[in-house]
Amino acid sequence: MEKIDYIPKGEFGIPNRRFYLKGEINRTHHIHAFNINSYEAIRHLAFRDYLIKNPNIANKYGILKQQNVKKCNDDMDKYCELKNDFIKYHELKAIKWWNDNKSE
Repeated sequence: MEKIDYIPKGEFGIPNRRFYLKGEINRTHHIHAFNINSYEAIRHLAFRDYLIKNPNIANKYGILKQQNVKKCNDDMDKYCELKNDFIKYHELKAIKWWNDNKSE
């Protein structure tokens, strides 16, 4: 990853994750890497797929993120904190939805 200019950040607050940034200040990409079928991998995939299946919720999330960017003054910790309640609320629904729809 470093050979293609990604900056390794280690677990970066989530156990057993490997997190990489492309550009620290002017970031263009980030990558989360997990062990296959780990809880953290499923949690992230469930949330992603839940948003894809629920565009109205995805739209609300997008609006929230845009609002948070304006409030956080480039403070990534504050940005994440401002969207945490939304994520936690929908993450529980996403994991239930994921488990209910695994066979599809």
